[in-house]
Amino acid sequence: MTPQAKLRTISLSAALVLAFSVSQVSAWTGPTQAPPAGNTASPINTSLTSQVKAGGLWTASMGTDAGYCIGASCISAWPTSPWTLAGTDLYYNGGKVGIGTASPVATLDINGYARLAPQVAAPVTCDAAHKGSMAMTDDSRLCVCDGSSWKFDYNAVACSWGGSDTTPPTVALTAPANGATVSGTISVTASASDNVGVVGVQFKRDGVNLGTEDLTSPYSTSWNTTSVSNGSYTLTAVARDAAGNTTTSAARTVTVSNAPPVSPGSQTFSTPGTHSFTVPAYNTLTVQVWGGGGGGTGAYNEGTSGASSRFGATVIAEGGGNGGDPGDGYGGIASGGTTNTSGGNGSYTSGGNSPNGGAGGQQGKDGNSTGNAPGGGGGPLGEGVGQGGGGGAYSSRTYSAGQLSGSVTVVVGAGGNGDNASWNGSFMGGGDGANGRVYITWN
Repeated sequence: MTPQAKLRTISLSAALVLAFSVSQVSAWTGPTQAPPAGNTASPINTSLTSQVKAGGLWTASMGTDAGYCIGASCISAWPTSPWTLAGTDLYYNGGKVGIGTASPVATLDINGYARLAPQVAAPVTCDAAHKGSMAMTDDSRLCVCDGSSWKFDYNAVACSWGGSDTTPPTVALTAPANGATVSGTISVTASASDNVGVVGVQFKRDGVNLGTEDLTSPYSTSWNTTSVSNGSYTLTAVARDAAGNTTTSAARTVTVSNAPPVSPGSQTFSTPGTHSFTVPAYNTLTVQVWGGGGGGTGAYNEGTSGASSRFGATVIAEGGGNGGDPGDGYGGIASGGTTNTSGGNGSYTSGGNSPNGGAGGQQGKDGNSTGNAPGGGGGPLGEGVGQGGGGGAYSSRTYSAGQLSGSVTVVVGAGGNGDNASWNGSFMGGGDGANGRVYITWN
């Protein structure tokens, strides 16, 4: 082969050492110096003798069907690389790229971590062609191109470049008012602003987080004050911006005042005399009061009147009158309640009834003419002799929460005595009136 012949195949034995670089296509230059300092004597492709080429190896063209062999391994054509170099940009033309993994499952699969160098300015103009691009600002905040502008990845605040954001946000509580007394569930609210953007506001009660951080304006959280004891508490709000700057608002002090939990219940006072009632926690409380029934009249003497019952100083049910002969035995009169009903009058055949309470006693020489509780008047002797005692009055009132507190005086009126006369061993009197009663329920 002449020096101008095209090099097609380079076949070297295992002893051949190549010390050359293929840089471009050029014509063969004959040797001018003895090897290894100069060119290897031609021809280099016609012998199995080991040869050394110290200088560059140049060929005018490899040809479209050119191949090469190293030892017994040969290829018939130069392979086409999936990588393309265009200027300073390197492209991969197909498949997936794995870094740190031999089995990539994504277009770019990194088994490890990737580093984004901080940028003092936006690396490119954010437009539709660069939508989805990511960059790190010089204060280490990740920004994403949304197709029109660079935004922090976790909110819609515009990215800032060329200097860290050291300006803290401003924040102020707007509710409740300082010094307010609160109960139940209330809203705690605040206003906040920042030169770049507020990321969130965290409310605190006595320095402890109250709910979760609110990430959107208007900023608020709900506080169920029944979850804490009654007393004084300090509220604050902490605003945070994307650079991590924070500001705590001026504190506000509030007083929690919740009614204790309500347990429904009832209490009955039926023993004559004065008692004290301790007001429980309640939403509504209802009082029913009956006066004592009047005593019935017998053959010789009149009975005695029943005594009044009351709740506090206002809800009063008078006792029934004694059974006189003739014309007494009037029923008691009620006052002070939302419902006030007078007791029934006694008659020659029975004692007066107490409204919503006990019936009056019946006439009878056998002594079983006692009025029925609460408040029934005693029955007369009967057979046209004597008169029944009047029935005790009835008064009822319902109180709403907050109207009562502490303790309330309760008085239960005794029933009047009937004429317990007898003659020759036989009962000849009227029946006793029944005692009054005070019955209280709440829920």
